Amino acid sequence: SGLLIRTFQQLNAVRPGFNPENLATVWMSLPAARYPNDTAVVRFYTQLLDRTQSLPGIHAVGIASRLPLVPRGMNQNPFYPEDDPSYAMRIPPLQIFTTTDGGYFRTMGIPLLAGRTFNRLDAQRFDEAIISQATAIQFWKDSTGQRALGKRFRSLPGGSLFTVIGVVGNARDTALAAPPSQTVYFPQVPSPNVFSDQTRTTMALVVRTQG
Repeated sequence: SGLLIRTFQQLNAVRPGFNPENLATVWMSLPAARYPNDTAVVRFYTQLLDRTQSLPGIHAVGIASRLPLVPRGMNQNPFYPEDDPSYAMRIPPLQIFTTTDGGYFRTMGIPLLAGRTFNRLDAQRFDEAIISQATAIQFWKDSTGQRALGKRFRSLPGGSLFTVIGVVGNARDTALAAPPSQTVYFPQVPSPNVFSDQTRTTMALVVRTQG
């Protein structure tokens, strides 16, 4: 019993990297018959964010294909930095790939350490990405995020290049007892030429309320 209590106290003291207070989430999946292409999917989520933000008592809103500590939407992929070709000869540390919008970080309370977040959903660019502090440390030994800004990487050795526009704080994605995850955030945009699952039909709406 004492060990159980001490374990609970230790986990309760862990900072998850986001603020769970006054936070509500809901998952949704758009039917292909009604939303047959990426443009229709992005248009729906753009309108959803605008309409939700206008409701009384709503402080911030965002969307994401994965939520911290939720065992769904796990998508781990390699990360090949352009300025270090040695990674092309081996499998680099896997990153959690998450599709999201710029409002997600403000809504979750994940701090921006350097650079900027994404633009409005209907104005985001497919070739931009945001990385976690843990990813910046792994590949550029950079805890501030400043040196990582402007760096480019691929998700496949011969794939399209993405530019790091921002570095955000770490979040404990998998478990409170696990170290912070190395995470890469991509924008929700119509981008069929990048990789097939960047535009997601299944997303979580994240809402921070004032009460």
